[in-house]
Amino acid sequence: MSNRWRDLPYRKGANPLHWIRAYPLFAAAGVIFLGIAAILSWKFLTDFVGPGKFVIVEYHAVDRRITTEDVTLSIVRVTFQPAFDIKVGRYLRARDTPKLFIDGRIENASAKPMVAFMRSSDRDNPAILTGRDGRLLEFPVRTVGTGRCPAAGSSASIIQPGKGLRFGIALSAEKGQPGAWVRDAVASGEFPQMSLGDFAFGDCKGADPLSELSGRWRVDFEASGIPEAELGDYYPFGAPTGGPIGLNGRPYWLDWLPRAN
Repeated sequence: MSNRWRDLPYRKGANPLHWIRAYPLFAAAGVIFLGIAAILSWKFLTDFVGPGKFVIVEYHAVDRRITTEDVTLSIVRVTFQPAFDIKVGRYLRARDTPKLFIDGRIENASAKPMVAFMRSSDRDNPAILTGRDGRLLEFPVRTVGTGRCPAAGSSASIIQPGKGLRFGIALSAEKGQPGAWVRDAVASGEFPQMSLGDFAFGDCKGADPLSELSGRWRVDFEASGIPEAELGDYYPFGAPTGGPIGLNGRPYWLDWLPRAN
């Protein structure tokens, strides 16, 4: 059987110019491909990876959980994100003010459906943060990917038995804003007292869905120390590489929930 490779003009030890003369179209296509690849690589580096395309956040890995009635509420991460204004190309732009994010998860291990983060009889927002000096801050809780119970408030979410969902709280950390003291407390190494609720069992159905709910309760996390902050890189338009560690040697920080518009 003949070896077709041996019949080609370019073989090991031969002059590469012989191959180029024999196949000029392939050679030209190769040059064009390399040129396009260089341009795209340069564009990627300048638009998505450069020093102005991400923001460094400070995050605390927290492991605090409380179980009530076979329902476990966990706080998993607290993050300070500085303000940023990032442009990618001519038309993509992301910007935000300083924020403090409190991220958690709720798991319903009971045999009954439940409604989480309902409006209280005396408060509209399900999250209440309390400082050492007694100041209070109420704030809504966001969830995604679950049924809603509008009769119990805008944050109220239905969780089926054996299911769970993520939740998040986003506070403005700008100086002079009501939530700035929470950022100061976290920066000093303390997680403030936080109360979350209301919770109740039921599926929020029927003519009077609230009357069908039973056993209302709240979950209170006492003030405590918080682990030392770690640094992470946040790319608003997505991490430029597939691994957990970024190009600058720091881990990527990803949004816990999709950002609200």
